[in-house]
Order: sequence, then C-alpha cells, then structure tokens
Amino acid sequence: MWKFTYKMIILISYFMIVWLQKSHNYGDDLVMEFDDYGFWIGEKNKQNPYKNLLRTEKSELRFVDFDTWSNIYIFKRYNLFKKFFYTSRVDVSLDKFISNVNSGKWTFEFLYEYYANRNQSRAIFNGCINIKNKRQNYDCQIKADCSKMIYYWNKIREDASW
Repeated sequence: MWKFTYKMIILISYFMIVWLQKSHNYGDDLVMEFDDYGFWIGEKNKQNPYKNLLRTEKSELRFVDFDTWSNIYIFKRYNLFKKFFYTSRVDVSLDKFISNVNSGKWTFEFLYEYYANRNQSRAIFNGCINIKNKRQNYDCQIKADCSKMIYYWNKIREDASW
C-alpha cells in the first residue's frame, strides 16, 4: 500500500500544526493516520530527493508493539474571576482517545515531539485537543512506549515546503 517507509525520526510537526485524522489498533500496533498534509520530511532524509524540508501527502505512523500502558494526559486550566487559578492533569485511556478522535468529537494537533533514545522506543508528543462544538481546547501529552516507530507515505509534496 505504501511506497516509502522510514524507521528513523521524521519531524511530525516541525513547529507547524499537523492534524491526526484517524487512529486505531492493529494487534499490538497503534496506527495514526494523517490527512493530505501528512508530516514533514527533513532535507537530510535519504528518502527525500529534493533536499528541502517538505510535507508528505496522506501518511501513517505505526507504533510497533505499542505498550497499552503508555500515558495520555490532558491538562485542564481553571480560572477564578477570569484569572488563571490552577491546572489539573487528567489521565485519558487509549480507547477513549482513539474513540473520540475517530468519531470527530476531538481533533488532535501535533505541536512538538521528543525522543528519548536513538532506536525510538520511547517518544513524547505534545499537542492540543480541540473539542468539537465547545470552542474548548486542552494541552495534551502522549507518552508512547513501543519497540519502534515506522513512518509510511506515498509521495512528497514539492509544493509544500517550509
């Protein structure tokens, strides 16, 4: 199905918003699908013949042997008399996250990603959850533990450079 795969780090966001379109489990793997704006492919990537920072078209990120105990947190801000009062961290189950994103109730924006080691068995994704019909958004953090992450795409968009 996919023409290209890559097992090293690819920038999902590179300081620009990338929307998660769909997410689901395949056995022990977690798969995140991205729409026609895909993710960013760096100029030093062997799969990028243009040597420029470009987006892919529709793409997918697969977390192989995803640890279902990985954490997803939503940070809710509370105000008192229109001034910031405190923030609470709420745990969200993987099933709830997948269900809400796939149903369109939530949209998730990837903003930043961090990798704990070179073989990519642990990553942290910071982003924002937007709640449909409520004009609310919450900061969100996904701590992903897996054996490896594999990026899939068919085409790099020459018209979508940084």
